[in-house]
Amino acid sequence: MHSRTLPVGLIAILLVAFQVQAQPVVPGFTVETYATVAGPVGLSFAADGALFAGRDIPDSMGGDTVKIHRIPPGGGAGVEFGASGIPDPDGVLVDLDGSISGTAGAVVVTGQVPGAPTMGQIVAVLPDESIITLFGPSTSLHNPNYLARGSGGLLISDSDLSQLLEFVPPGPPTVFVPAASAPTFVAVAGPNHVFISHADGVIRRYDAVGALIDDNFVTGLGGGVPLAVSPDGPFGTNLFLIDQSGQLLSVAPDGSSTVAGTGFPTSLGEIEFGPDKALYVASFAAGEILRVAPAAETSTTTTTATSTSTTVVTTSTTTSTVPAGCDGVPVGPTFGSLDCRIADLIAQVEAETALGDLQPKLEQKLGKAKERTEQAEAFCLEPTLKRARSRLKQTVRAMIQFSHRLRSRAVRKKVPEEIREPLAASGDGIQDDAKTLREALVCPDDAEAS
Repeated sequence: MHSRTLPVGLIAILLVAFQVQAQPVVPGFTVETYATVAGPVGLSFAADGALFAGRDIPDSMGGDTVKIHRIPPGGGAGVEFGASGIPDPDGVLVDLDGSISGTAGAVVVTGQVPGAPTMGQIVAVLPDESIITLFGPSTSLHNPNYLARGSGGLLISDSDLSQLLEFVPPGPPTVFVPAASAPTFVAVAGPNHVFISHADGVIRRYDAVGALIDDNFVTGLGGGVPLAVSPDGPFGTNLFLIDQSGQLLSVAPDGSSTVAGTGFPTSLGEIEFGPDKALYVASFAAGEILRVAPAAETSTTTTTATSTSTTVVTTSTTTSTVPAGCDGVPVGPTFGSLDCRIADLIAQVEAETALGDLQPKLEQKLGKAKERTEQAEAFCLEPTLKRARSRLKQTVRAMIQFSHRLRSRAVRKKVPEEIREPLAASGDGIQDDAKTLREALVCPDDAEAS
């Protein structure tokens, strides 16, 4: 890489620091580490209580060919499942009745396939771990992320297409919900209760055929957030979500919400209620799956799963270093400028103790922006223009969230303007230049120039 690039060891240290979050607290419940899985994304339970996790790799270039993981009933370390790796296996859904895959208990997996043009695919990992293709690779899918079972077939959110699709075998997928704002997570609680979390921070409710029922069911969430509907039990029957500040919210049928818990990680995959009616949370950056259950309960886990309900983690706020080679790099819409300015902003945030408990949340957003920018540069070098632009779009989104958080009402009450506003303004500049670079990106020239 270039001379400004951080050493691998230091990058690893910084990534650990970005993952530090306030400890989850849910009154009346215990939060524990149920399983360890590298980069868990999608979650789905099998009939026997085993949990399957889709995956990505937090410190990679994204879109890796890896195996999904199976966590045995009771928890523990995830074990690779499948005869071979699958490209970008984000979304998973256990096909309990076999109506999607043709085999009861198969795990349906979706992801983006490397190469140009941009294509996605749907495969199934059968109980004997053999893999069959159900659809694709095809340009009908670009980056299929999260899955849910609809009344007619498989619902698939595709962030690159900004559509929620429905797949009825043998396909092709059809548009279930076209959206101006990209759909992310999906939860289904009945024919007229299809909830979609959109990138604009709004949860909308749709009916069984994709017609909009409520355009503002929940608003002001700051981005796409993971959500799940409780099947009754200790959580009742409400919709639950974890917002951008790490709050667990319980949402009533009328859309009103109450805070059920705080301190959850914000780098998340899906959340899912299990057959035991506990809530499971895919903590992507931390490489673990959390279980939230009534305090009187304890899960039967192996020795590899340890309780985190009382653990307190601290970290230094002065560990970051601006990459070598940044002196003299002009400010502008280039990979070199973005890399240097994001690293400099990380160092400023780490050094500013007045930010208090906001500090790790801002670090997480900047860490995501840094990672996505580096991924975009790598894709541009290949060159894979569409994937490079997709990663830069994610950089822009992370920087929007960074500045938005600094200017939120709650932060304005706690952090002096002379501290928060220069940081937010720097974030605005990075956001604008990342957007400009994305719109005019020429690959591999722009990557080689940096």
